[in-house]
Amino acid sequence: MPSKTESAKPKGAEKKSIRLVCIADTHGFHRKLDLPAGDILMHAGDLDGCSVEAIDDFNAWLGTLPFRHKLVIAGNHDLLFDRKPRLARAHLTQAIYLQDSGVGLEGLNFGGSPVGRRSFRSSAPWPLRTTGEPHRGTDQGNVGEGLGEVADQAPGFAVVLL
Repeated sequence: MPSKTESAKPKGAEKKSIRLVCIADTHGFHRKLDLPAGDILMHAGDLDGCSVEAIDDFNAWLGTLPFRHKLVIAGNHDLLFDRKPRLARAHLTQAIYLQDSGVGLEGLNFGGSPVGRRSFRSSAPWPLRTTGEPHRGTDQGNVGEGLGEVADQAPGFAVVLL
């Protein structure tokens, strides 16, 4: 048994802290934000992705930020991601875009979906897409097994940290 002056943890077993900054619903006002320092920035939807110009401006702003990693999930107002997803994604080069997918960063697993969890107003999921194939979404558990952080864009809440 270690003495009071000795650590019970072996050297190198200390967990590294990660500062996660979560934002959502910026609706084109991202340049007005005064963000705290952090390691990972997560934008959980409604960036104002209605046009290529809006996505280009958001992408350029992301490029000025000092975060090591940037994650973006589309929201219900980010219509270009719904109507022309390949075009929208091609203009978002400064971030990892999560659409029913996950990524491991800094020893953490993140998952994201533009499909919201069930709303307090309705028992139906709140999808981004109104046309085409339905998204799998976080309600069906298809974003990824073993995720520690899951984000979706929904009324009432945008980011769920588990």
